[in-house]
Amino acid sequence: MDIISVPVSSLRSDPNNARLHGPENLAAIAGSLSAFGQRTPLRVRGDVVIAGNGTLEAAISLGWETIEVTQVPADWSDEQARAYALADNRTSELAEWDLEVLSDQLVSLELADFDVDFLSFANLPNLPESPELDDDDIYTDKITNLIYEIKGDRPSVLELYDDAKSCRLRADIVQAKLPVDVEAFLVAATYRHVVFNYERVAEFYAHADEQTQKLFEDSALVIIDYDDAIRQGFVRVNDAIDRLQKSAQDD
Repeated sequence: MDIISVPVSSLRSDPNNARLHGPENLAAIAGSLSAFGQRTPLRVRGDVVIAGNGTLEAAISLGWETIEVTQVPADWSDEQARAYALADNRTSELAEWDLEVLSDQLVSLELADFDVDFLSFANLPNLPESPELDDDDIYTDKITNLIYEIKGDRPSVLELYDDAKSCRLRADIVQAKLPVDVEAFLVAATYRHVVFNYERVAEFYAHADEQTQKLFEDSALVIIDYDDAIRQGFVRVNDAIDRLQKSAQDD
């Protein structure tokens, strides 16, 4: 499958697209593109987007000039292309959410200080309710501290994170020849796009010496002491669950 980058302006949305993308859906797609970049190319036939119309619309709203695409097989008939477009949307709809696992995942992301608002899960009904706490006890102490044990070989540092997008942005910023203060601000902002592999981070931590482990803890790459994490503002479990639950109830 050949993936190429083309100007956004060179593409047309499918006039027969049966999938509607409301404001909330487009905001979620745009948030995903901003946070992770484009991970799946648009599937096109000539200049018409067969699958990925919502992504194209979101990219336009973000001001993207180019986007990655791949052509569907040239020997497909019109009927095959339309059927593929329907199947691409329908197959994802048939899956269901495990709400317990979903709630745990959302809280885990909140613990890592990751903004989950753009994922739009607040509107999903029946999320498990947060535990009842006393008014003067904001955080529960009924938590078993995590124990990080060696499970495999020590990963390399390069396995712990992906900074490709951050590096690309910094290069673009430097080439733009902006005022020094503006450049410094934008360069600092590029680090928001560094993606951490927390499973590999945990394995690296288990292999590390005491000094390195302490620095990992201070950076909230791992959490050992919940009381200390709370004091530093890294742990907001109850608040995160409450906010998601209340948002779902308000809607």
